[in-house]
Amino acid sequence: MNMINDVLGFLRKPATGSEALRAKLAEIVEAIPQAEAEAARLAAERAGKLLSADDREIERIEKAGADARRSLDRLHAARDELARRLAIAEADEARAALDAERAEAEKIAVAIAGKVKDRYPKIGRELASLILELEAAEAAVARVNVKLADADRADECLPEVESRALPEPAEVFALPFKLRSASLPPAPTLGFDGLGLARERAEIAGVVEAMIG
Repeated sequence: MNMINDVLGFLRKPATGSEALRAKLAEIVEAIPQAEAEAARLAAERAGKLLSADDREIERIEKAGADARRSLDRLHAARDELARRLAIAEADEARAALDAERAEAEKIAVAIAGKVKDRYPKIGRELASLILELEAAEAAVARVNVKLADADRADECLPEVESRALPEPAEVFALPFKLRSASLPPAPTLGFDGLGLARERAEIAGVVEAMIG
């Protein structure tokens, strides 16, 4: 009976978090087998004494059996109700957690988007200018190397410019690791036309007004 009173008191409380609901549900699930056993024991006792006990004894057993069955029914009902409330609480908490995570992600996104908007055009222009200088230097080295090879002086050929500053991995195809293969998306409204493949695709799509050639 104490268990039933505790459960009924718990159910009358205002909305409870999933942790408390889960703990109380576990208590009820654990108590049900014992309540079932008690109800079955009293039913068997009544059946066994129908022909031997007097009315007063039978009534006592019947009352105890009725109480046991009512307690069992209440435990079953409480189990179902707590399971329902737990499902709602878990859904609400999951939604609240996702809402909080979304809000945090949006806060980060707004901050970084602003940072990119403020800094990318300047950084992009500086990097594009550096790459153009690098390409010009590489072209000068390549022209000299052709002439050296034609003059039978291939052993005097100059190494590439970029590899002097940024050694490339020897285990893989080098081109994707070349700075001069960089692709920077354009931001025309911010004053940067982009670089490489991203610029070319933007020009084809009409994003960048500058005409090719």
